[in-house]
Amino acid sequence: MQESALDIDNLWAVYPGAENPVLRGINLEVKKGEIFAIIGENGAGKSSLARMLLGELHILQGAWSSPVPFELVPQHPSGFRTITVAELLTMKGARPQELPVQLEGISPRACLSDLNLSQLHMVYLFASVAALYSGNGVLFLDESTAPLSPREVQWHYDLLSFFTQRGGSVLIVGHRLEEIRSHCHRLGIMQNGVFTETIETLSQITSTDLTEKMFTHTTLDELIPSFNPPSRDRPVQERNAPKTPIISLESISISPGGIEQTNETGLEDISLDLLSGEILVILGLKDQGIELLEEVLCGLREPDSGRLRFPTDNTFPSKGFLPSRGFGFLPHDRLKRGIVGGMQVWENRILHRRGSLALKDWFFPRSYLDSTQEVDYPGDFNQSVGTLSGGMIQRLLIQRETDAAQQGMILSEPSWGLDPRYRTSLYNHLNQSVQNGTGILLLTSDIDEALILAHRLVVIYGGRIVKNFGSSLPSRNLGIEAMMGLV
Repeated sequence: MQESALDIDNLWAVYPGAENPVLRGINLEVKKGEIFAIIGENGAGKSSLARMLLGELHILQGAWSSPVPFELVPQHPSGFRTITVAELLTMKGARPQELPVQLEGISPRACLSDLNLSQLHMVYLFASVAALYSGNGVLFLDESTAPLSPREVQWHYDLLSFFTQRGGSVLIVGHRLEEIRSHCHRLGIMQNGVFTETIETLSQITSTDLTEKMFTHTTLDELIPSFNPPSRDRPVQERNAPKTPIISLESISISPGGIEQTNETGLEDISLDLLSGEILVILGLKDQGIELLEEVLCGLREPDSGRLRFPTDNTFPSKGFLPSRGFGFLPHDRLKRGIVGGMQVWENRILHRRGSLALKDWFFPRSYLDSTQEVDYPGDFNQSVGTLSGGMIQRLLIQRETDAAQQGMILSEPSWGLDPRYRTSLYNHLNQSVQNGTGILLLTSDIDEALILAHRLVVIYGGRIVKNFGSSLPSRNLGIEAMMGLV
């Protein structure tokens, strides 16, 4: 019989100052040498469980215990951002030279504040495993693979496999069900702060079965609306083919170099038009130019040559220009560029509507506050947005940015952290938006998302367009080959 590495016994917990428990009668055992997954819809209590283990919640009843050291890699790593990667490893007493899997493409001298979200997750995971090198410990990973590319996901699980083979234990929160079925030993399902079921043998259950179990006791067809992507066989004109350009990228180029820890590739002669009433997908692996293109599109970086043009203005945009032009913008780094962490949920929700005088509460129109009731958010509008899980933050940003999208939307990795139900609802909403004439420019590293949503598909690799499939969408395998620069 395997020894227990973590025990939670009938635990009830509440956020400080709140009345209603967010964890209710939690019972959980994680065994040594296993990867135990926790799944559930956004708001089910998964991240609250992580915060409870960090001591951020008030325990009303019950207890938890672990006979071994405990390390948590949070969904949004934020501590010690002014130190370097090497300093973090030293602080944790890590022995990275002992590990068979090493960090690649991230300089030990890089400051944590300069790393993107995926790099932060990789660094913190690597440091935690290196610190628990003996295998005598528990890792809690909260949505650790959400921002990772497929290659980085494999690196992630190779590291966890090494850790568990030495007797370590892993508790991992996630939404990627196929990934969980492939790499985890057991899983628990959470709903409304309660564990409703534990699955002991993952090989005997499908991802569809798991999705049904995540959401109440209705069937999947009743719970999740169907989504009908554009048919590849239909002529373009039958998909309400658009004709009016609303964004034009004209020979955008940026020289590579200058950011050591990200191995930035630059951009080379990127020319594209986003048309009204279409979803144009730019597909690419991370660090192949897609993040840099996002910075150009939102006005954070001016290209060395070329220009970004809008129908009413031929000049390069300034920061913060998109909402005022009727464009919604969803960044891939929601913490740095999407929310104001010190503000409350309702303040972040109506951020685009506030004028300079409205910074004072006494001048704030009540109608704006009332509009926050439209948010598909089941929690307290007065809580700090920084206490939300990543999925709930993503839902909040999607609602806010779709409100601003009178002409178009620029969406980067829109489904990160979303549960299957809300992801399908998002896809349906985007599909309806383009039928109403909105243009959507979608930047993603998810081949499946690209093939579901794209009216036209472009693949970027090494900072340049390597394949423009147009409306003739490729097979999944051909799309992956293009992402890797093989076509």
